[in-house]
Amino acid sequence: MQLSLDEIQKVAQIAFYVTLAVVTVLTFLRAKKGLLSNVNTEYHKKVIERLDTLSKALLDEYDLDSPNHWSKHLLAGDAVRKINKQFLASKEAILREGKFEPGIPTNQDYERLSRLLQRIKSDPFIPEKVREKAVDLLGTRADVILEVHINELNRYCKELAKGKWAGGLEDAESVIHNRVIDELRQRGCGISKIENEVHKLRLAIQEYFQEFHP
Repeated sequence: MQLSLDEIQKVAQIAFYVTLAVVTVLTFLRAKKGLLSNVNTEYHKKVIERLDTLSKALLDEYDLDSPNHWSKHLLAGDAVRKINKQFLASKEAILREGKFEPGIPTNQDYERLSRLLQRIKSDPFIPEKVREKAVDLLGTRADVILEVHINELNRYCKELAKGKWAGGLEDAESVIHNRVIDELRQRGCGISKIENEVHKLRLAIQEYFQEFHP
């Protein structure tokens, strides 16, 4: 059966529009794929940046070259100095009453860990399985440090009020430091234990990147 010229033109038009539609869809899909590829690339750049920052922050206090290495400051040292200043200013009255209840100064390690925890607990650029481990480690440690800090300084204040430091306060900072270290160790947050946990977490970060290794 022969097609008329009008029918041939209609068939040609249909074929043209079908081809145009196919080309349009393919062009859209290619553009979408390219856009998603760019978004994915930028996302992983952010992930790498965040994980690098987190890894360095975790290791900071265990890096001997860092000014924040744990051996370079006394735990509760600043707080002890502030308490001593208040005690000496009212020493006679405190010893007479046998009571000394100043406000407990904040703990720098707790504050640092809390700030780090707040930065990462909802960070969309830190992979979930890494974030969960980091939040658990930092949160648990921050809570224990704060509790030990408060308990040991309250204990120290009671000792001051009872005159147990009548011989002088020169060694107070180091004594309280050692008490805090010992209590943290007993609570599962000793220096060596936490250092091992930090290295485990950094290896978890490495494992995350190995998933993308070609």
